[in-house]
Amino acid sequence: MNVLSPGTGAAASCTAVTIGTYDGVHLGHQSLFRELLHLGRSQSLTTTVVTFDPHPSRVVNGASGPLSLTSLAHKLDLIGSLGIDQTMVVPFDQSRAHESAEDFVRNVLARDLSARLVVVGTDFHFGRGRAGNVEVLTRLGRTHGFRVVAAPLRLSEGDPISSSRIRRLIAQGNMETAALLLGRPHCVTGTRLKGASMEDSGASFSVVVPADIAVPAAGLYFGDFGHEHGSRQDALLHVVDDTGLERLIDLRPLNTETGGDNSLDSSLTLSLSFALKLPRMKSGSLITRELANQFESADVLRNTSARRQ
Repeated sequence: MNVLSPGTGAAASCTAVTIGTYDGVHLGHQSLFRELLHLGRSQSLTTTVVTFDPHPSRVVNGASGPLSLTSLAHKLDLIGSLGIDQTMVVPFDQSRAHESAEDFVRNVLARDLSARLVVVGTDFHFGRGRAGNVEVLTRLGRTHGFRVVAAPLRLSEGDPISSSRIRRLIAQGNMETAALLLGRPHCVTGTRLKGASMEDSGASFSVVVPADIAVPAAGLYFGDFGHEHGSRQDALLHVVDDTGLERLIDLRPLNTETGGDNSLDSSLTLSLSFALKLPRMKSGSLITRELANQFESADVLRNTSARRQ
């Protein structure tokens, strides 16, 4: 997938575009992308996602803005995996926050992307003070030569699937329901602190996650870890209380005797995913060998969860 920046010249071909932050690339976003792909390909248009970095609410509202479900790199990987042709990443700052809906359409959709079709959700808002909506976008489309399609929101249990809803579930430690709405387990990327080798099956080690990434509530979880695009290994993940600056996750690999990937030992950047929260146990600040020995395999962990439901 090609990644574009705004203001780099006219598009090489006419485009079908969707616009949004798309934090988490959850099932609601994926439904919108499928509609974009269907309509865009039927008209031989280049399918294009326009997204923003950092999250607009963190620029407008500062520290009170939402934590991110995905880093920019992870978001781009997820979008590309769905078959989208290209993504334009629009840097979001105070200048962009004060840009009118009309200027955004003229500069980005018309000038940079030669948009002929724009697909958005029915709740779409854009421009200074979120003054632009589907009605405004449709009116501007008549001026700039593109058609607007407003796709219905995808629901789960009667409520729209949204990034804010998923953030609340993660903050509660409800990883199974979050995974249902994301379409996959919640995953974060962090930096492994130098210390014990993964080749020692009895060793725990720690991973630091940036403060702006949504991490589950403090507690013990079953999940896995690995390279961003490589093999993965089951693990116990202990999320330590929030320090206010960053999140610390203590990790203990499971089943290392059955063929764990020793190449992971040299990696300082790791991807962690959280499948389910485990019963509260006295494990101290690190996951002890005795605690890990209680769980012989992923099946035991899943059975433990099933018995608690």
